[in-house]
Amino acid sequence: MSKKKDESFVEAILKQVPDATDRFYSMLKSIVASMGKYYSLSPDDIEDITHELYVRFVLEGKLSSYKGRAKLSTWLFIIVLRHTKHYLQRHNRVMSLPDPPDAPFNPFPAIENRILLDELMDALNEKEKYVVELSLMGYSPKEIANLMGVRVRRVYRIRERAIRKMREKTKRKN
Repeated sequence: MSKKKDESFVEAILKQVPDATDRFYSMLKSIVASMGKYYSLSPDDIEDITHELYVRFVLEGKLSSYKGRAKLSTWLFIIVLRHTKHYLQRHNRVMSLPDPPDAPFNPFPAIENRILLDELMDALNEKEKYVVELSLMGYSPKEIANLMGVRVRRVYRIRERAIRKMREKTKRKN
């Protein structure tokens, strides 16, 4: 969708136009389902997260905080990612990163890897966090660029900057 279409779509959702709210629910559910593949969410989890976000955005009017600085799908993806993490934490479920391919031995349990990554991610701005998270989820730079509505080269620059910041933070820690 273009910026104007996103903004008119959001207005229709906030006015609770039935067709728009149905389309929004489907859009939200597909984003949550794609997140579910990475975090191994059950169909019930996907339904719960989708419902929680729908209530927050539509019934509580939080969708009005969308400012149009990014594509609506990108903005929603970032929020769904955060909400999914919080959902899993609330339900005392461990989020683990997959082991790298061909890794003979992983010296850290998954939870320690996640804690370390979260500490390093604190040094990043929202776009950098988004690019790193999607990269870790297996998205290619081209796919990330499409989600963000930017050029692939921009994704590489954001990722390089994020890696540089995380390295600097690691050096300061040691």
